[in-house]
Amino acid sequence: MSARKRAKLTQAHVGALVGVSQNRISHLEKHADEFSFKQLLSYCAAVGLEIRLSERAASDESESAPW
Repeated sequence: MSARKRAKLTQAHVGALVGVSQNRISHLEKHADEFSFKQLLSYCAAVGLEIRLSERAASDESESAPW
């Protein structure tokens, strides 16, 4: 949500870019675990965020979820 506000975007505008309603954006901002992967990518692109993936360091593997 703060990234959206920093970008001076309304929920309605982001919803239009993502392809969902303003109400859905409001809900997703409160319940981020409910984003679909596609919605997450679209939301991040709309508000100017970047998602980066990289390999885990060897020491991190034993301390985190197996997936």
